[in-house]
Amino acid sequence: MTEMQLPTWEQASKWLNDELVILAEDLKASTFYPQKIFSDTRSIPQQSSFIAIKGERFDGHNFIDSKLLSSVSAVICSQEHFFDVDSPELRSKAIVVKDTIRAYGKLASGWLAWLRKNGHNPLVSGPKVVAITGSVGKTTTKKMVAAALVAALGKDKVVAPPGSFNNEIGVPKTILQCTAATRCVVLEFGARNVGDIKLLTALTEPDIGICLNAGDSHIGVFGSYENILQEKTEILANGTKLGFCFGDQQDLREAADKKCSNLTFFGEAGQGSGFVSTYRVKQDANNGFLDLKIFGAKQEAQIQTSAVGPGSALAICAAIGVVDLLFDSGLRAAAEALGQTSSEAGRFESISMGNGNSVFINDAYNSNPQSLKAGLNTLATHHADKEKTLVLGTMLELGNASASMHASVAETIQRLANLKKLVTVGEFAGAFGKDAPCVHQHFESLEALLQSSTWNSWVQNGTIDNSELVYLKASNTIGLHKIPACWEKALHTKGSL
Repeated sequence: MTEMQLPTWEQASKWLNDELVILAEDLKASTFYPQKIFSDTRSIPQQSSFIAIKGERFDGHNFIDSKLLSSVSAVICSQEHFFDVDSPELRSKAIVVKDTIRAYGKLASGWLAWLRKNGHNPLVSGPKVVAITGSVGKTTTKKMVAAALVAALGKDKVVAPPGSFNNEIGVPKTILQCTAATRCVVLEFGARNVGDIKLLTALTEPDIGICLNAGDSHIGVFGSYENILQEKTEILANGTKLGFCFGDQQDLREAADKKCSNLTFFGEAGQGSGFVSTYRVKQDANNGFLDLKIFGAKQEAQIQTSAVGPGSALAICAAIGVVDLLFDSGLRAAAEALGQTSSEAGRFESISMGNGNSVFINDAYNSNPQSLKAGLNTLATHHADKEKTLVLGTMLELGNASASMHASVAETIQRLANLKKLVTVGEFAGAFGKDAPCVHQHFESLEALLQSSTWNSWVQNGTIDNSELVYLKASNTIGLHKIPACWEKALHTKGSL
């Protein structure tokens, strides 16, 4: 087996097509190293390439100075910046493009195509791309799919991003980490605008495109649920070879069927035909574990996991389905690995409150009506007997539907057993407390809560209303994910007095 030859910058520049303006003559014969393209000057090694990304808070072009130019081998910059400065050193190292974000995507797409065509292993036709989207559960499913593939193939053969690298910057960054040894790359696709999923799908042409669900998240941006449904199912078209869709959501299934000719389904056992991976919850007791039996197309697996968050069963089912669809073996190892996975930070993450009896359930990475209701239902299923306090904040990007969608969650809260207190934070969140079966307090912001007599009382008593479980859920910018650290700091300060 011979080592795969890397392309030159002149070869890689052809992937840019009409996005390319100028390629420095000195770069044409030099080697294109995809793993050495960085967008952050704080972490860029010597003799790497720097791509200047213009984002909401920073413009990478502002960091192109003599110090950077002396340490890097190439700079990918916009034509506006290039023609606005007079730098002989930049001219000798520049790949000048019309738009650096679009160029980033095209370089990643070209590198992926190069790997698929030029993989050095004659038995493997380049990396298989598994892409995931949905209104909720993307990152959890990505983690489960990656864990299953690592168990089946080996860690060095699977590439998956840390966190939620799910946009037009994060997806190319992940793809460029692939090497000739990569057998699978797991990608997460998010959407903040109409067309985002179509763009990412066309760039990567997934071997398996997974559509988890469609809900009301970002409805203020998309305008309607129908637009969200159509956006999410774009992952099943645009070059995707096999569509793998959650089959229990009827409208999702119908929309998917119109877009994908090679479509199969996963979901709960007994829901209908066309399913290649299904799950059945074996034990739904209040024991802190999820017991599943997964039925794949070729094999079966039994899994017990402490990752009991909303969507965990579905994510595990999808992960087993991917392994079963791609490979004839490895399912047992994948099942064992999935049984050992834990929740992601901020996604139904259990954090001790330091008193030995109580925990925070930090589910405050983000929130929308679908994910909040799912989280509350998971509390009802797996923590029914525990006395609870809910700390719930605003769900953002719901547009004109904000008031009604916050109010729609109240009924789910009303049904929750052993609820001691409801604390709401931020605009519209007070609507959660309609007819609440417990004491309800509202605060305009996290800062208002932390400065309140309620917070001081909790700290002095070392407990939040004597609850065994405190559930935190809000859109990320509301800041409720900070509460466990604030709690720990407050207890430490109290203890040192």
